[in-house]
Amino acid sequence: MQILKARGAEIMFRNRRLPYGEVDIVALKDEIIYIIEVKTVAQADHVVGRIGYRQKRVLRYNRMWIEEEFKLPTKILWAFVLGQKVFWVRDEGEV
Repeated sequence: MQILKARGAEIMFRNRRLPYGEVDIVALKDEIIYIIEVKTVAQADHVVGRIGYRQKRVLRYNRMWIEEEFKLPTKILWAFVLGQKVFWVRDEGEV
């Protein structure tokens, strides 16, 4: 959270249940809404494969809902937390 605020993002909501499931963080920066899913991992090589199909689908459907509701573009980000480090991964896929 503090990383996002330090980068100038406004946190819109956290751990919110939306029509298609729960999202961890929704933030606004530069007129783009970021939907962020946070995962804690024990080792850096555990990042790959930690995102399940069902979870991707929930976030992508919520993305469509948020775009319609707020009339702003969105991006999905995955934040993998390893100790004090955060690894960011953009979601490029479609439903």
